[in-house]
Amino acid sequence: MDMGLRGKSALISGGSKGIGRAISIALAAEGAHVTVASRGREAIDETVDLIRAAGGKATGVAADMTEEAGVAAAVTEATRAFSPPLIAVSNVDAPDARRGAAFRCGLEDATNEEIFEAFDGMVMSVVRLTRAVLPAMKERQWGRLVNIGSKSMKQPHAPPTQKVLSNIGRLGVVGLMKTLSYEYGRYNITANIIATGQIATDLAGDAYKARGVTFAEQEEKMRAQGVGACRFGKPEEMAAVAVFLCSERASFISGVTLGVHGGMQKMLL
Repeated sequence: MDMGLRGKSALISGGSKGIGRAISIALAAEGAHVTVASRGREAIDETVDLIRAAGGKATGVAADMTEEAGVAAAVTEATRAFSPPLIAVSNVDAPDARRGAAFRCGLEDATNEEIFEAFDGMVMSVVRLTRAVLPAMKERQWGRLVNIGSKSMKQPHAPPTQKVLSNIGRLGVVGLMKTLSYEYGRYNITANIIATGQIATDLAGDAYKARGVTFAEQEEKMRAQGVGACRFGKPEEMAAVAVFLCSERASFISGVTLGVHGGMQKMLL
């Protein structure tokens, strides 16, 4: 199936590791010209080298994609190397994940500063990236906006997990992407979210390791519960969905928060 991505300029925020790296590689394999943006230069170079070794086209930029300057630098590099991005994938960690596996925060524990930081890092980062790429998308009457989110967007974390910062940020992105689908559909621009389940990334592995649990031990618990696939998802499985949502084939899918979690989400929709 031709995805209609050949020659399209794609900017992947957080594109150097885990799910983001898998998406960068998968889009390049479909002929997209990929700009990998994240903080770490070493991981960026590794991802770009993998893409180029496979015959794909890629460049990279070390940038903090939660900040205006970082977004501007990434869009500038994508435009310089290829053309203005018509595909923008936002992949930013939740504030809870950045603080480590043991971090728990309920509303009474969270400071105003932490709540503002969560909103800025998760919601405003998507706003900044969207504002930077929209003019070219509108001009060319084609664009794809994809956010890598969490199944908590459909069923927010509840006690004892206590992740109020993530809940505030994640659900803010849902409202934003839905609004974008309303406002920009007439330009053939789509806006969607991939609500991931438990995925076997290095970040997830470190979180479980901090709790003294391996992937294999956690999957054994999943099998004991007997819900859904009873395993961790693979970054490549998330990437396959992202490629489809970025493609010409998904031109009539917009405003959707798509759960990709192996059937382990308990919500109906």
